[in-house]
Amino acid sequence: NSDVDADNDGIPDSIETAAGGEQTLTLDNFETNQGWTINPNGSDTATTGQWEVGNPEATSSGGNQMQPDTTTSGTQALVTQAAAGSSVGSFDIDSGTTSALSPAIQVSTGARDLTLRYYFAHLNNASSEDFLRITLLSGSGSEILLQESGTASNRSATWLTLNADVSSYAGSSVQLLIEAADAGSGSLVEAGVDDIEVVTFVAANFDADTVLPAL
Repeated sequence: NSDVDADNDGIPDSIETAAGGEQTLTLDNFETNQGWTINPNGSDTATTGQWEVGNPEATSSGGNQMQPDTTTSGTQALVTQAAAGSSVGSFDIDSGTTSALSPAIQVSTGARDLTLRYYFAHLNNASSEDFLRITLLSGSGSEILLQESGTASNRSATWLTLNADVSSYAGSSVQLLIEAADAGSGSLVEAGVDDIEVVTFVAANFDADTVLPAL
């Protein structure tokens, strides 16, 4: 379909491909499980709220949304246990850390940025020991792309955007390690990730005689 505009910039993909420029490729929208490994190092301690790919059910406390029932696309996301349970605290993260490792991600030549959507939610019983962390793993080491810690305040589950420069990894294979924790005294903590994408610069593939279609 020549009118498809995957990156929603108002320019059809067919024109962008001919003219070059930025292209956005969705790596994982979680509508199917592409091979994420839960507890990859065998060291997780969380007794509930373990990461899973699923359709999240809404939970809230005192008007603060802890887990949304909407994703940023489709119906599935990587979330800390999708079920709502009988109360807001039934399936939040408890008693430690939960982790998930992505399948290998090939960062294409010309890649500039990796983007994803995420939320990190907690009630005012949280502390700085609670966290959401996203780490990029490569053959040369690791890089923390996101580190957010809890505070003694209510934080609702709002989808935010992480934008990370991955140009130095272009042409190589990487993985994402996503960790979340209720690591201090018991508190209510939830997290989610959706729509992992990479923005790549594509060179023009037409010659001087090519006429682009009108917008």
